[in-house]
Amino acid sequence: MLEQAEKEADRKASEFTSAIASHKILIANKEKSYEDTKQLIANNPELKQHYDLDKYAKEISKLKDRYKEAYDAKQRMKSTIPSFEEYLKLLESTPVILGKIRDMKTMDALLRIFFSNFTITPVKDDTFKGSIVTYKLNEPWQGFVDDDDFVSGAGEETLTLDLFLGKEAL
Repeated sequence: MLEQAEKEADRKASEFTSAIASHKILIANKEKSYEDTKQLIANNPELKQHYDLDKYAKEISKLKDRYKEAYDAKQRMKSTIPSFEEYLKLLESTPVILGKIRDMKTMDALLRIFFSNFTITPVKDDTFKGSIVTYKLNEPWQGFVDDDDFVSGAGEETLTLDLFLGKEAL
């Protein structure tokens, strides 16, 4: 999982690097165009009505904001991979997080971390009640289940006999 997270972080970092370089070029070109236009107006004041220097300045400002956003995002990438303890804490809170998500795209992205295929097939057309759920786990989760290194549920140690035997346990 750590290897996958590092690959994804590297991919995102290269996207941000590309965006940063692109914005640097756009800013330099826009600033040159601004200076050239300013010089043209200074040499030919009668052309001032045809050029809007404030518009150029606003565009430069927007480009600089986007550049800063990309730069800051790349800097944050250095601390995006959680420690093992942070990862376990996040994993424990996943059911709570899933319960609060209302955006299907976000839920899909989160579920894809754990599952490569997750299908809910309704038994009736008008409801998902009693639906059939099938799934295939991604690695390393599938390996944990196959090797019995994964506790699914509370575990047998926490079960009481009265749950199995009913009245016979009394």
